[in-house]
Amino acid sequence: NRFRIYRETLSRYTTINSVASANIIAILGAVIAIYTGAKFKLVKPFMLALLVAAVGTWGLIFSQSEAVYFWLNAVLGIAWAFAIPYFLTMAAKFDEAGQMAALGGFASKMGLASGPWVAGILLADSNDYIRLIYIAAAVLVASLLVSFYPAKEIDEHEAASL
Repeated sequence: NRFRIYRETLSRYTTINSVASANIIAILGAVIAIYTGAKFKLVKPFMLALLVAAVGTWGLIFSQSEAVYFWLNAVLGIAWAFAIPYFLTMAAKFDEAGQMAALGGFASKMGLASGPWVAGILLADSNDYIRLIYIAAAVLVASLLVSFYPAKEIDEHEAASL
């Protein structure tokens, strides 16, 4: 059983330390977003970050080694720390009053709050982490697809107003 191997390979100590260390490294994503935010349009960096997050999430299926698990968590953290400012920028550019930015921040917090809850529901009966990873990767791909058109519209609107 693939899940048994996955669960027995990484100890709780390894998991906690890997996630904590990877999140410190993930600060790099925000630093990169600061640098690229003024130099590039919205679509390409944002879509790349979501694609990296989706592929990195899917890669967790193959993370039986501590090093692979650590680096995948670091890459995921960097992708998220990079994508969130782009997401909030996109929300802020939808309206001048800032209502969409507030809604975007709320949506982000709701995702942080409800994600573990949904994961708990999905894991309650089966402890099937592999299925959870596939679902998470699919949701990220869906987010990429849903976000592409609005990001492209913002880029085109800004290019037309120059």
